[in-house]
Amino acid sequence: EGSGQLNGRPVTIALDGDPLALVSRGQPYGFTFMERSAGAHLGGHGRLPQPFDFHLLDTEFEAAGEDLKDLYFLAGINMPDTGPFHLAGKVTRRGSHFSYSDLVLTSGQSDLRGELSIETSHGHARIEGQLNSQLLRAADLGAHAAGRDPVPESAKTLLLPDTALPLNGVRRGDAVIDYQAQRFELGRATLHALAARVTIDHEVLTIAPLSAQFPEGRISGRATFDATQKQPMASIAIRITDLRLGQFARKDKGPPPLDGLLQARVFLKGRGDSIHQLASDASGRITAALPQGAIRASFAELTGMDLARALGMVLSKDRHEAAVRCGIANFEAHDGTLTVQDLLLDSDPVLITGSGQIHLDTETLDLALHGRPKGLRLLRWHSPVVIRGTLKHPTVGIDAHKAALTLIDRGTAQQVDCAALLTPAKADGLDTQ
Repeated sequence: EGSGQLNGRPVTIALDGDPLALVSRGQPYGFTFMERSAGAHLGGHGRLPQPFDFHLLDTEFEAAGEDLKDLYFLAGINMPDTGPFHLAGKVTRRGSHFSYSDLVLTSGQSDLRGELSIETSHGHARIEGQLNSQLLRAADLGAHAAGRDPVPESAKTLLLPDTALPLNGVRRGDAVIDYQAQRFELGRATLHALAARVTIDHEVLTIAPLSAQFPEGRISGRATFDATQKQPMASIAIRITDLRLGQFARKDKGPPPLDGLLQARVFLKGRGDSIHQLASDASGRITAALPQGAIRASFAELTGMDLARALGMVLSKDRHEAAVRCGIANFEAHDGTLTVQDLLLDSDPVLITGSGQIHLDTETLDLALHGRPKGLRLLRWHSPVVIRGTLKHPTVGIDAHKAALTLIDRGTAQQVDCAALLTPAKADGLDTQ
């Protein structure tokens, strides 16, 4: 038994071995152990196949505590912050090769299982493994989940997390790890059948291939984080296929404001230590296409500023939908600002176009929608519908400074040539059928 300092924290250790009088060269030497530090404990039992040769080791272990990161003070291994956790598994050492098998980790509602192997013969670690989860919740990770970090003021207003990315391990060795999760919860969004291969090679982390499914829709792509410099450089390429817009939660129980199968591609690059910082520096482009769909008729009429018809639909809670023939959205990103290049939605009653910017550093919105009716309208109010506020708390209103009233609008807007409109998106690899 002993006590002292280990990895910078007070620790108590208890080791109970077989009687030395019974040690035999031909017999394994058995022992049990227990360590406690910083509210966490690590214990188990094992054996040395050849007594007192610690290059050969077989053990089973169990650990628990208030935060998985506290295992550093017991085992010297960097782990992410979590809430209360339980971890169990087996460790086998054969010279410079370590094998971790039957790993089972639970924290909050999340779980992780699998096996890892670590080779240390070349001066730095080389890790290979297969890991899987029934459920992984982003809310179960991070200092806030551990109760060590109150919700910062930025988190109350920002949608993109500003927590520093855990890239220290990227600079300490190479790895190839295959990971699968049956369900992944990221805020209000839930992904299924998440699969990713994580590769670390000379301080560059690559996630590719990466794929997951929404209840209706798929996402695939790759991401690269270059940690060779003090401020990491990230590159993200994402493809979204057949994503049904109406599946996401909303306050009312009626039809969604806009529905249809969205096709999109995202190409962004940026520097930063967190997702928010990377977005604030991002350059690239975002392309989205909606080959067909439906829009709530009251919203379509509101963009066209037929006040009498739109107000009547809203007050009567009219859930009627209007067909969307096609739609396109192109954003150019430069130094963290998304600028609308093209934004058009062709619905049966109204042709909707848009303009404006999204500032990712402050996450503020400055967008305007203009609706041009295709038929006769009475008392049409010429004013753009403006979308302001932030990504987390958007607001919708009208720009009274650009308003004008027309008693009779003959509605001269023509239907768009959808095939021509969607051709650039098709050339960009999007399914527009």
